[in-house]
Amino acid sequence: MGSQLIRLITGGVKCYVVFRIQIFHSDFIVWKMYLNAISFYLAVSAASDFTIASCALAGYRLNENYDYPYFKRNLSQFWRSWHKTVSYWFRDYVYIPLGGNKHLYRNILIVFLLAALWYEASPAGLLWALWHILGLWILKFWQSFWEKVEGRHSGFLKNIQNFSRAYPKTTQCVSVLITFHYVILGWLPFFHLPLLSF
Repeated sequence: MGSQLIRLITGGVKCYVVFRIQIFHSDFIVWKMYLNAISFYLAVSAASDFTIASCALAGYRLNENYDYPYFKRNLSQFWRSWHKTVSYWFRDYVYIPLGGNKHLYRNILIVFLLAALWYEASPAGLLWALWHILGLWILKFWQSFWEKVEGRHSGFLKNIQNFSRAYPKTTQCVSVLITFHYVILGWLPFFHLPLLSF
């Protein structure tokens, strides 16, 4: 019970931080992008905290819905950590029945167009879906490209691969930063910024 009460308090603290962020005004678009992205995550994770803790106190166990998604090193990991109940539903009932990785690029397209309808059927939702479709396509192509480099014994690309393995923490930090910024750029249409209003 103690851990669930702590979780309820944590959710309340997140809500307070969201409130403080919302009353903070800035005309600097970069600050707005970061603040909106952080407050959005805190708001949805707070709701998850309240739900999981309340159900636990009532004797029901729910799975975690968010697993530090902004600290993942690529978009695939992000979507295995963000709104996991919905992500796994699309994986189990749409992606896999359509053939899974056998039709990788087509299935990513279908899943995210359906996800756009689920989250917000609007121009903003469509832009968000296309952004993540593009990102996942690039990621899959990128991973396939480096798998081919794996078989090489020398060369410039092999040296880059060896460097990334020699300094895994550096590589991970760079990957996390790239993924984080890609994701928060995808939120822009939802925040109704002046240059992207709908």
